[in-house]
Amino acid sequence: MRSSRTLRRALLRARRDTGFLAAGIPLHLALASQWVWGVTIVVKANAWAVVPIPFALFVVGVPALTVVQRHRYRVLLGVDVPRLTPTPERWWPRRALRWLSSAQTWRQVVYHLLLGPLLAALELLVLAAWAVAVSGATACGWAWALPGEERLMAFFYTVVGVVLLCSAPWLAGATARTETRLASALLGSSRNERLRQRVEHLAESRTDLIEAVDSERRRIERDLHDGGSGAA
Repeated sequence: MRSSRTLRRALLRARRDTGFLAAGIPLHLALASQWVWGVTIVVKANAWAVVPIPFALFVVGVPALTVVQRHRYRVLLGVDVPRLTPTPERWWPRRALRWLSSAQTWRQVVYHLLLGPLLAALELLVLAAWAVAVSGATACGWAWALPGEERLMAFFYTVVGVVLLCSAPWLAGATARTETRLASALLGSSRNERLRQRVEHLAESRTDLIEAVDSERRRIERDLHDGGSGAA
């Protein structure tokens, strides 16, 4: 009974990890492909007037993809990638410049633009391993229809398929864990940024507490003063 539950959990985990990787392929290729498309338009058509197109794809695509990727990790893996709460700026150009100069922004660019295609290739490799494993493991089912000399090859293909079928869940899990570490390091806030946020939060809490204590003290003094005036 325990072994069947363990096997069931392993199968559910493998399905979860594989679905997570499959969902990441289009997301990892989105920004890189559109950036290449925008640059190609500028270079081939010699239309330097449309240079803002790849820049706009960059400015809009990076934060949008970061939000979608965080949602993917949270929904499919149950992993909450921490994010840095931006400092509000009323003036839009100043806010844009602050975003462009932020280290967190360029970590996201590295994740989406540089690591994205590599992660997509790795995810495709995992899915290909699953496909070969399933087709190979079932090769003996149709080997009877082959000529005698081909059956040995089908048997070898089945052995390879069974080995891949046993290793594919581990490969999917290892890839998912690697992506989670990369996302936590590049899409989330750094340790120093989290510490800074914590210090700012504690400072704000301390200020609020001091103001609350001071307000309560003034209220008590006012009540005592009013009580003394009434007694007089």
